[in-house]
Amino acid sequence: MDIFFKRKKIIVDCFTYSTTVYDYFPIVPATNQFPNWWSDLKKSNDLIPNLNLKTCQGLIGLYQTAFTMRMWSDLAITVGPISDPKFNLRFADTESSAQPHGADQWGSWLSEKEWQHLKIISPWVINSKSDTKFLMTDPMWGRNSLKDYTVLNGVLDFKYQVTSNINLMIPRPEAMYKEFLIPVGSPLAQLVPLTEDKIEFKSHLISKEEFIQKNTRNLSFINNFKKNKKFTKESKCPVKKFL
Repeated sequence: MDIFFKRKKIIVDCFTYSTTVYDYFPIVPATNQFPNWWSDLKKSNDLIPNLNLKTCQGLIGLYQTAFTMRMWSDLAITVGPISDPKFNLRFADTESSAQPHGADQWGSWLSEKEWQHLKIISPWVINSKSDTKFLMTDPMWGRNSLKDYTVLNGVLDFKYQVTSNINLMIPRPEAMYKEFLIPVGSPLAQLVPLTEDKIEFKSHLISKEEFIQKNTRNLSFINNFKKNKKFTKESKCPVKKFL
């Protein structure tokens, strides 16, 4: 006898104090952000097969599953060549922020002379009551160029952490300075739920004071995520309440 399990619905709450981010750039299903070049491809027909990415199930499956975080402000970046570690950035909204990390944080993985790291601080505080993991990955199918930067992969769990910062690695040019723009509205990262349950992202506009309060979960200098997880589980343990 077949047994059918109804998939539960998981709500992921996204909080921001920016009216611009809330109104124009909510986290949306990736199907809302199919790239124009994909839509312009010709469909296949029964008589003349047209083998192209229009029928690529890997790409289609990704967009049917993922959610897209879009850039909420123009970000202009200048990076020096291998011989010069110069690095500058500027947000059009004059409020957003980003911070680089040095090779002391990644060891011998990549040469700091050849690569520049940048962590873009997300305007969203994200929280879920479900212990569901999300893969953050590069929305490369929706980008016009892959040469300027790479979004680093990572697995996030919004029950025990609330940040959704985006980490980039930027290759330094051989000789000349390089300037490029991450345009407002462009796909910045994709969040792929690692579950078959239904996922819904809900946006909430809150005050800056509330945002700061929700964003403060730094309990420790090291292993902050693990300690958040530990204390969250302990606080909800029914046995502990009777000890």
